[in-house]
Amino acid sequence: MSAADFSMHGAIAVIQLNNPPMNTLAHPLRQAVYENLQKALQDDTVRAVVIIGGGRAFCAGAEIREFNTPKIDLQPTFHETAALIEGSKKPVVAAIHGVAMGGGLEFAMSCHFRVAAPDAQLALPEVKLGILPGAGGTQRLPRAVGVERALEMMTTGNPVRAEKLAGTALIDEALQGDLLAGAVAFANRIVAEGRGPRRLRDISVTLDNAESFFAETRKRVARESRGFPAPLKIVDCVEAAVRLPFDEGIKVERSKAEELVATTESKALRHAFFGERAVAKIP
Repeated sequence: MSAADFSMHGAIAVIQLNNPPMNTLAHPLRQAVYENLQKALQDDTVRAVVIIGGGRAFCAGAEIREFNTPKIDLQPTFHETAALIEGSKKPVVAAIHGVAMGGGLEFAMSCHFRVAAPDAQLALPEVKLGILPGAGGTQRLPRAVGVERALEMMTTGNPVRAEKLAGTALIDEALQGDLLAGAVAFANRIVAEGRGPRRLRDISVTLDNAESFFAETRKRVARESRGFPAPLKIVDCVEAAVRLPFDEGIKVERSKAEELVATTESKALRHAFFGERAVAKIP
């Protein structure tokens, strides 16, 4: 059984993620998405692509069982899969239900458009593990929802319902009823209107009084984070999103992410997280 299924709905190709229960970004899923997207891009009858989750969720993020194993670096990597999506000359629409969390939301942000069930939960919760979104999240989210909302989502890690984000570049539409049918209709409308891919990386981030805003934000976040370094590093990355071109901001994100992974705080939080998961599985 493939980790992602391919089907045609008229001129719209649909790639359905099939890695239950939460469609985590394990290597078989990455490979299946990559191969199916290549198939869609090479087919002249395909005008646009919809990526949708099967089962309970769109995508709950990275596959934690691959952490610290060679599988995390098997090709196609997350970055290679996301780059193929973002670089597609045909519009790619993410259709989100259940959750899009961590790497799952970063995966969705590599698509050109996003629609969602109103009650879908979106989050970048990496801060709760003492780290930050390290796959472009700190650079794309401010471009999608604005600086203040992006900072709130990333420094708290708390989920937000899709209906609260509808009309932003993060969620183009919240769709009632059948999500797949709605997503295919949305993709057909994009094609009919002649709208090509809209890449979050190409949106510029503007902020009035940026210097004073970030100075005040650092004071507040320092008070609220009680010595944990990740929230302040996230502020650094968002400031880079405002001040620097996208590719330079990505370099800042990767540098800050590497710093955090090595901290005692992050190691302790990740150890506790894995411990809690293991205890939950004891009969």
